Amino acid sequence: MKICYFGIYQRDYSRAQINFQRFKKCGFEVIECHENFRFPDKIINNKKDLICQKLFLLWERIRVNWILLLKFLKTSLNAKIIFIGHPYDYEIILAYFLAKITRKKLIFDPFISNFETAVDRGSIKLNTYSSRVLWWFDKLVFGLPDCLIIDTFKHAEYLKEEFKFKTKIYRIFVAAQEDIFYPQEIKKNNSNFNVLFFGNFIPLQGVEYIIQAAKILENEDIFFNIIGDGQTYPFILRLSQDLNLKKIKFLGYKSPQEIANFIAEADLGLGIFGKTPKAQLVIPNKVYQVMAMRKAVLTGENKAACELLEAKVDFWPCKMADAESLAENILFLKNNSMILNKIAENGYLKYKKDFNMEKTADLLCDIINKIYNGKRKGGIN
Repeated sequence: MKICYFGIYQRDYSRAQINFQRFKKCGFEVIECHENFRFPDKIINNKKDLICQKLFLLWERIRVNWILLLKFLKTSLNAKIIFIGHPYDYEIILAYFLAKITRKKLIFDPFISNFETAVDRGSIKLNTYSSRVLWWFDKLVFGLPDCLIIDTFKHAEYLKEEFKFKTKIYRIFVAAQEDIFYPQEIKKNNSNFNVLFFGNFIPLQGVEYIIQAAKILENEDIFFNIIGDGQTYPFILRLSQDLNLKKIKFLGYKSPQEIANFIAEADLGLGIFGKTPKAQLVIPNKVYQVMAMRKAVLTGENKAACELLEAKVDFWPCKMADAESLAENILFLKNNSMILNKIAENGYLKYKKDFNMEKTADLLCDIINKIYNGKRKGGIN
């Protein structure tokens, strides 16, 4: 079966790479119908700049959709499925009409909603014109495909309750790129207890609580490596400097292969700790990646994690948005190596049992075959 992977999805993002690997395992041929969307990075300070930005975004949407249309007509007319990945924009409306005209099935893997992300990151305020437009856009696009793919039931329940659409939702776990994230034996360069965080600096991550926990633990033999950048990076760096932290290193952006090396050298991997609503609904990629490398994960205890994992068995929990709880549990695991190693082993076995590439590929294959054959059994109504 041929699948047209359509849109402005990030090719190098783990979600897309994992989907490509799953399709390959299923024996599907993937035709990429992709175009990059250029987002303006200029900070808006006046009305004239705002008008210019809106005109730029309008032109970019026209350009992207025109190129995607041409690529689809040239390469994908014989595909059976149109698959939309993350992130997404107005091209999903184009994909819907192409699917209807050419009698194809449309599957949407949004990962997260644009409205949810914008609110969570503070990019827009609720009950404004911008928030209403974005909300109605998501309500529209979630009702267009033949099915949606989401990573947790809690996230699916939120989307159903928020946007009130009838599209069937199927759950597929995130998983990890197993050709990159696998158990490695690397000799540590020091005797410190090494704690690792990696990810985008956004409110959901709660990086500020990691910095505050590092301050609480500054007299312990514990070292923090922080990988990533993004929205809150300037604030986090300034906070670290104000607290005069000595046992922390900010490493900036690293490739997945480099991150895997840091995980291999770490004693403990950190998840998410933010107090935003979205932080309750997701299990971040990093949790699966650390588990896949047979390392212990400490993350804030949220509804999504408890849906799939058992606290103090598969992962070690702490309170969300609580630096003292985070510091206390880091120190506990440092001082209890048997428990730390048991969490690492249990997490790895859980990953191999429920989240591995083979199993999640079979789930995706089953969903695609159901949708293609017009069967809508299973999933979340």
